[in-house]
Formats: sequence, structure tokens, C-alpha cells
Amino acid sequence: MVVQKNYSHFLLRFYIITAFLLVYFTHSHAQIPQQDYAQYTALFPNENAIYSKYNETVYIDIVKNDIRIKSKYEKELFFTNNNAAQYNKENIYYNDFFKIQAIKAHTRIPNGNKYTTKHVKTINDSDVLRSSFIFHDDIRVKKFVYEGLEKGSFSYLSYEQIYEEPHFFGSFNFQSYIPIVEGTYTIYAPKGVDIGYVVFGEDSINQNVTYTTKAYNKGTQHIWNVKNMPKMIRESNAPNYRYYASHIQVYIKKYHTKNGEEVILYNDVSKLHSWYADLLTQVPQSLSSEFISLCDSIATISVNEEDKVRNVFYWVQDNIYYIAFEAGLEGFIPRGADAVFEKRYGDCKDMSNLIVAMLKQMGVKAHHTWIGSRDIPYTYHQVPTTSTDNHMIATYIDSTNTVTFLDATSKLLPFGMPSEFIQGKQALINDAFGKPYHIETVPIIDANTNSYIDTSYLHIEERGLHGKNSITLNGYIKQNVARQLQHANEKDTKEFLKRYTRKGNNTFNITSYTLANLQEREQPMVLETDFSIQNILVQSNNDTFINLNIDGFADRYDIRKDRHYPIENDYAESFKITNILTVPDNYTIQHIPENSAFSSDLFDYSITYEVDANKIYYTLHITNNATFVTKHDFELLNNFNAHLKRAYKESIIITKQ
Repeated sequence: MVVQKNYSHFLLRFYIITAFLLVYFTHSHAQIPQQDYAQYTALFPNENAIYSKYNETVYIDIVKNDIRIKSKYEKELFFTNNNAAQYNKENIYYNDFFKIQAIKAHTRIPNGNKYTTKHVKTINDSDVLRSSFIFHDDIRVKKFVYEGLEKGSFSYLSYEQIYEEPHFFGSFNFQSYIPIVEGTYTIYAPKGVDIGYVVFGEDSINQNVTYTTKAYNKGTQHIWNVKNMPKMIRESNAPNYRYYASHIQVYIKKYHTKNGEEVILYNDVSKLHSWYADLLTQVPQSLSSEFISLCDSIATISVNEEDKVRNVFYWVQDNIYYIAFEAGLEGFIPRGADAVFEKRYGDCKDMSNLIVAMLKQMGVKAHHTWIGSRDIPYTYHQVPTTSTDNHMIATYIDSTNTVTFLDATSKLLPFGMPSEFIQGKQALINDAFGKPYHIETVPIIDANTNSYIDTSYLHIEERGLHGKNSITLNGYIKQNVARQLQHANEKDTKEFLKRYTRKGNNTFNITSYTLANLQEREQPMVLETDFSIQNILVQSNNDTFINLNIDGFADRYDIRKDRHYPIENDYAESFKITNILTVPDNYTIQHIPENSAFSSDLFDYSITYEVDANKIYYTLHITNNATFVTKHDFELLNNFNAHLKRAYKESIIITKQ
């Protein structure tokens, strides 16, 4: 009886405590819909959606002699208005290096003072449709739809990702295009696993991220907490988000296996190169008689070693069609040169390896070279991992140690110029200068090399201007126009030139044109046109006002006052515009504007006027040396632009006698 009494007393206490905890948890942690709405909209007003949870937890383990990495993702979105339905589709991408499992997703819909949960039951798995440049890859997507999203609802998603290849671990974005109330990036690193990391982003933004560590039973827990992180915004001509967004790159430096062996993955760039070089040993080396015959024929017509390199580069550029392969390690190991030669297509690695193999057959040494496009802001010293590069080219080093970068994927690129999207990037050159590897920074091509030179001869017709001009294009400017027109028919060519060379106002029209050196890579392109512009003159009594600033540079350098992010230009460039106006015989020149100029390291211009007999010579020079315009340089750019706009308002005045 005593036992029964004590047991009954225990049950009573248990039920009371349980009920109390249930009430406490319900009121403390499960807010009612009205409270959630007030909380999130107060933190981030005027937003369609807000991340209430934005988490990734990484579990690293050593199993026998292998390292195993698993990430668990958890994301919850709160919707503040009836635009919620536009967020109802979810895509989870993966490939051979990343396995996805344990997907859980649901919607919580407000229902009075509580929420009703609708679980996602159907998840579709399919291949990703890619552009025509992607021939074969292994990217797949798991798709599903959240049901019932509305104002005040939540969508929830969690899943696990297994890293099949530790070289591709890992990164986390502390910032998104949706604001984040709370987020956590956590790594459980057991003893014997040494990780490296670098945090990127503006200092003011990174104040929203805190880092702590604490011990757990196997090792060290690394924790980055995100609190009230503002969203990124979309701005035109901004560089890739990695240049300014708050994010982290994490990598495994080394680990110890169960038997005590030390395995170094990414202690520094030498280990990255070692892994890449090992992948090159898997490239087939056999060559067909047809391949050898081609190399012999190119060598025969070449006058010296550099000419061999030039001719091979142009042959690959002209004869191998670029198609990307991104399936598994196919995205990292080039196919054999003979197979690419026979099939006449390949990706950047295939084309680079083909150049190296063809030159080797001719007795010329070229080098496989790994490089990142300008979308990637990291250097190999900052992040010595596969995250720093996404491209392969070939490199030739002559007897004077001059380095020439060879990117045959860039059609109509002249020999000796790097492709525009690798300017300023570090190149990891294989087996160079007597060392296993060499890092060389790709130069940024000078603005005067990328030049647009336009000379127009103008005469007055009623209230308009008629002109003949000659435009000379060089460097990247020429290459980009040539690629636009390479396969265009006559109608499309004329429409493009009308847009590209437009002067004055929307009455501008080209009546005829000629093109020269469209596909002559090492010669400037020359474009000659006859054109007319109507209603561009202003007449008052016997005076005629003519503004010779007829090219549209006044609006070219405008930036918004509230712009947040840097401006990226594809390349530095220069312009020289000369307009030569013939003054009619029965007119005299009454007013010529003063010359104008602005000079700085990044931007400069000059406008000059000269008179010779009955001709007025107007010359505009503009140089833009900036491939990146940082926020620090916005004031300079605005000053440059303000001076240019003032000068653009000036007109000459001629008077009828």
C-alpha cells in the first residue's frame, strides 16, 4: 500500500510538471501567428519574405582511413504578404560529388491562434536542362511545391548532403537575397582534423556574424552565428556577389586516419597543385597518324617557335567547338588530345590539353594552367582549393621567360591577349620555371589597346546632319563586335550597327555600310557608314545651334546615388571621336565652346574645338582605366561624369549672312 501511494504521488507530480512545461513551452516558443507577423515585419519591414532559420550543420568523421563529411541544411521562410505564392517552388541541386537524402519539407499556415501544417509528399527528381554549350553533365535536381503559402505562413525545408569527395568541401553564405533573422553555420571537427577558413564580406556586414568554438566529446565545434543580416540587393553591372556578400570558404587542411597516418588535403596551394597534377596523369597519351600529320603540316608552315604556338592556337580556336563536360571528374580531367582532335569538340580542359599535346609533338613545351574567371574573387594564397578556379587554359613561356596565355575557348581572340574574363586573375601554371608549378597574374589589358576610333565628316541638310564616317575597332572591343557579326545576315548586321554606332537622336539611320577585317584577328576592324540624323539642329532667326556632342557618352557613366556595390567593367577602354563639320558658304561662325578636360588615374576625358577655314574640328578623348569601380571611387566617377555632362551641353553657333 505504501508503494502504491508513493507511485500515485509520483504520477501526480509528473503530470503537474509535464503540464506546466507544456504550457511554458507553448507560450514561450510557439508564438501565435499574430506575434510572428509583428516580430518579423518589425525587424525587416517592406519585405516579401524573411528567413527565420538559415542553418547548416557539418559533421566530419574519420571512418577507418577515410574522411566522411555530412551537412544538414535547415531553412525556414516567413512570408509577410500575399506574394508568398511566388516562392512555392523549391529546387535542390546535386551531382555525383554530392548525395542528397532525408528531405523534409512542409508549410505552416496560420489558422486563428495556431498553425496548420501541410507536409510535402511528392518530390520529383530530374536532370537539369542546360544551355547548348553543356553537352554532358551530372547535375540533377529534386523539385517540389509548397502547398498553401499565404500571408503569415512559413515554408520549412531540411535535408542532408553527403560529400563524396572532400576536395569540394565547403562554403556557407551568411547573406542572401532575402534577409535573415537567425542563422548558424556549425562544423563538428573531431580530433585529428585540421580545418582552414576565410571569411569574406564588408566589415560593416560581418558585424552581424559572430564566431565561437566549444569542445564536444570528439573534438571542437566551430560555430558562426548570423543575427539580423540584411539582404543583398540586385544592381546592374555589379560583380559576382562573392565580391561583397558575407560568406565563408572552409576547407580540410589535413586529417589523421585511425591508424595514425597524416593525410594532407589543402595545407597550401602546393597540395592543390599535386592533386590537379595527379589528375593529369590519367589523361590518355596515344596519338593517331592523322594527329601527327596535322602537327607536322603546321610545323612546316611556321617560321619559328612562336609562329608554331600562334598557328596551333588559331587551329584549335577555329576547329574545335566548345562544349562543356561537367560530369564527375570529367569536369577536372581532360580527354585525350587524339579523341578531341577526332571528334572536333571539347571543353576548356580538352582544348588546353590539345594545344599542349600538339606543341609537344612539334618539340615546343606548353603548360596546362588552372585559373578562375573574374566571377571568383579569391587568390590561391587566400583559398588554396578548387573554389578558386573554374577554368583551364594553356600557357607558353618563351626563351626570354615571357608568358603568353592561350585560351582557345575565346573565339576570334588574337594571339597574345588573354581572354577578357581572366584579366587580373592568378594562373596556376603546371611544371614551369623548373618548379612543379608557378603562379602568374594575368595582366589587365591597357585601355589604349581596346580602342574605338571614330572619324565623321558632317554637313548640314535642312535641320539635320548627313555624315560619312570611318570607325576603327581594336582589342576586346573589336573581338566582341566581330563575334556579334560573325554569323549575322545582312539585315541583322545593319540593325546591330545602327544600334551600336547610334549618334544624335532616335532618327539616326545608316543608309550604307562596309566592313573590313571582321575575322582578321590581328588586324583592327574598320567600319565605314553613310548616316543621317534628322531634327538635331536648333534654329533661331538667322542663328543655327549645333551640338557636336552627338555620341552618347553623357549618360554612359551615370550611377545611382544609393548604389551599394562596386561596378564591374569587362575591360579598360578608350574612345576617340572626331566630328568634322563643314560650315555652309553663306554662314559665319559666331561661337565655339571652350575646350574642356578632366584627368585622373581611373577616368579622363578631353574635348577640343579647332577651326580651319570653313571646317570645325571637334575631338573627344575618353579613357576608362577601371575594370572595377569601388565605392571609394564613386565620388571620383561622379565628378568625372558631372564635368563631361556640362561639356556635352555646349553648342557651336553659326549665323546665316
